[in-house]
Amino acid sequence: MRRSSATQQLPFLVILPTRSRLAFIELQLLLRTMHSKVQRDLAAVGTPHFAQFVSLEDNQVGFFTVYDGSFDKYIADFTKNIGEVFDLIFKFTKDPPPSPCRRHLQEFIDFAASANRAPIGFYQAYPGLSVQDIHALVADREAGDKR
Repeated sequence: MRRSSATQQLPFLVILPTRSRLAFIELQLLLRTMHSKVQRDLAAVGTPHFAQFVSLEDNQVGFFTVYDGSFDKYIADFTKNIGEVFDLIFKFTKDPPPSPCRRHLQEFIDFAASANRAPIGFYQAYPGLSVQDIHALVADREAGDKR
């Protein structure tokens, strides 16, 4: 297995206030409906370890993820692969960045950076391993199981 060099896993934690109670409900329905697409699009990014949307109090939705690599590259890859989903999400949120995200990449990076919250604590079960390293380990194990 080939390992990447000193990968750091980083949290990206964003809370998006919706425009209203109705927008909050609509956004939850949209996210449930788009679940499969969101899964495929996030997998295409290649660097998120996990990602989840969470309904929060006061008509807010949290987006919490842990990713590999630099923030700007993550957001750029994220925009390329799942930006259209966020363009839809932003129709329901207060003070969204310009849309579409792909055409306003720097504004989206700036929005994401300003919206990102610092965790109080952060545990890493596999420090130094990237998503791609983990995929390679799983593939090596599956290949070994078939022998």
